[in-house]
Amino acid sequence: MRLQCTRCASPIAAADINIQTMMAKCAQCASVFSFGGSVPGARTSLGGVVKPQVPKPSGFDVRHDDVSLWLTRRWLSPLYIPLLFFCLAWDAFLLFWYTHVPSEAPWIFTVFPIAHVAVGVGLTYYTLCGFINKTYLRISRNSLSVRSGPLPWPGNKEVSVQGLSQVFCQTSFDSNGRKGQPFYSVQLLREDGSRVELLSGLPTLEHAQYIEQQVERYLDIQDNPVTGEAG
Repeated sequence: MRLQCTRCASPIAAADINIQTMMAKCAQCASVFSFGGSVPGARTSLGGVVKPQVPKPSGFDVRHDDVSLWLTRRWLSPLYIPLLFFCLAWDAFLLFWYTHVPSEAPWIFTVFPIAHVAVGVGLTYYTLCGFINKTYLRISRNSLSVRSGPLPWPGNKEVSVQGLSQVFCQTSFDSNGRKGQPFYSVQLLREDGSRVELLSGLPTLEHAQYIEQQVERYLDIQDNPVTGEAG
């Protein structure tokens, strides 16, 4: 098991770990913390069993500065490989269609494929984002900010941490509720009971749980069960 700092997520050297007292000190930010709750099966002071530590998934980078923790998630995954070939075939067909329609052909030959063009443009852009984009999550004591790029993508936001009670994960399917390929989101629960979506469209539960874990550690939030959470 690898131990990480609960504040800045830096790895902790063996020399900075005291097994007898279950305490550790981070050489990067000088934070001193108990790591008993990071041991799978360990119990909290309230008697509840904590979740096992989620290791850093592939495609994630973690860095910290004096005032914040940065998580960077690369979008690229095996999912985008077949999509690339599908887009190439789809776009090639449309290009062939429009370059071979005679100028004297009825207007329906030009108008009919417009919906297919819209699908091709949207899917091609989505696939390009998958190969190029990254999502950047900045965690500070005042706010959580999300940004994706370099290609524009919806979902950029900044959320205050004031009144933040819990961080949890949810499983979602498509808008019609069919049991297809699931995707995951990270949700925020405030003390007044309101919920805010921090990140969505994550490909695995491991990704969502790792982000949840890092936010909880940095902001010193005690993990408690939330109705409807995944995992």
